[in-house]
Amino acid sequence: MRFGMRYLTDLSLSADSRAMRRAIGRRSAEVRQARREHDARIRPLLTSALQQLQDLPLDDGLIQSLRIDPGQRTLGLRLLCDDRDGYFDLNLVYKGIRLTPQETSLLCLIAHEEGAEIDEHEIDLLPEDWEGGSIESNARRLMFVHRLSWHTGIQTGREPPVPNACGEDTYRVYRLQPETEFRFGGLELETVRRSDRRITRADDFITIVRDPNRIEGMELLDTL
Repeated sequence: MRFGMRYLTDLSLSADSRAMRRAIGRRSAEVRQARREHDARIRPLLTSALQQLQDLPLDDGLIQSLRIDPGQRTLGLRLLCDDRDGYFDLNLVYKGIRLTPQETSLLCLIAHEEGAEIDEHEIDLLPEDWEGGSIESNARRLMFVHRLSWHTGIQTGREPPVPNACGEDTYRVYRLQPETEFRFGGLELETVRRSDRRITRADDFITIVRDPNRIEGMELLDTL
């Protein structure tokens, strides 16, 4: 994340002096201001779908389904999110995307964890240095970037037990908090309002379409 706030939040929780908390507060304000300036700067180059995504609050969003089609270079995500007006399903289809096997495995691992939630997200562009020409000339050669950081319940380790004030052992548990970055050429976006935050998942909520030209003797559709 270019403008992630997670590490500053963690620092603030562990700050042991007023001076440190003030310094963290100043740095947090600087990061938020840099994010606002960045978003305003790239907004004229974004499609209407990406402008809408830029404005949506995705924090605490849950994955309801994931579909990856390497042959068509598409990634489909159906998220459950909320805003001031209530809950909504967010259907995203990234086009012209390429994922490495490692990125695919990580994304499937996140999606498989029902309680995994989005922490932060941001939109970016590649190449970043586009001031040399007009917006129109640069827009034709830009690649869009969507970064997301996640909270998961997947435990990665813990510290030795420490007794609390009551003499009971307590543990500091570490959980997987990964980041994903999607680079793509276009985006389809749809929002559908709903009445609750009850997650709905089909049996085949994670689907990877196999490329028959690359993998002989395998099913075309591999459903996890």
